[in-house]
Amino acid sequence: MEFAKTFYDTITYNARHGFAATMSASSVEGCMKEMLKAEKAKVSRGELSKISYDNSVYRYNKSITPYFGRMEVRDINYMAVDGYLNELSKKDLSSSTITAYLGLTRKVLSYAAKRNLITAVPEFPSVRLVDKARGWFTWHEYRRLQVQQHRQHMHTDHDLQALGLDHASLAQFTGSEKYYRISRRHLLTDGTKYLAEKAGCFWMMDAIASHLSEIGTAD
Repeated sequence: MEFAKTFYDTITYNARHGFAATMSASSVEGCMKEMLKAEKAKVSRGELSKISYDNSVYRYNKSITPYFGRMEVRDINYMAVDGYLNELSKKDLSSSTITAYLGLTRKVLSYAAKRNLITAVPEFPSVRLVDKARGWFTWHEYRRLQVQQHRQHMHTDHDLQALGLDHASLAQFTGSEKYYRISRRHLLTDGTKYLAEKAGCFWMMDAIASHLSEIGTAD
């Protein structure tokens, strides 16, 4: 009788929240979908960047869901996560990428714990980060990028206004309420992030970060 009641409650919950009959609400995939709804709401409130949200969705769909998807969150323990780590280690992934996948897995389990689907998040295996810093742009390389971009995108004042890149639009940014990481050492402000998105020039932000790392910021 107790089993029948639990089964009925699960089916009712799944139907109410739009889960397919083959996907349990307490599965990793079920929890992930509910968690992503909450994450998307954060994007709408301006608490999370769309770039971060899209990256998370991409990684969930690419690796975490195929591996853990139908498993029940209560069945995820240290050995299960360690098995996932071993699978990731077989691929040509950096230690930072592997750590990101494990971090997203932990995030789903933390969400499950908040919903009382599990009593605690299991212990995770550790991954030693290996810093493989890419080469920085030299000043001359940065200058060539700047000139090439300028040749490809010559805009009139009217064009800039239509893009939201005129002086009045940019002048609204004084100070910053939030910061957005683009590397381990560099952050974008509200204004520089707006400029990079509107002008499609994240490449330039990366080039500037590279140049700053080369010359230092002591002055």
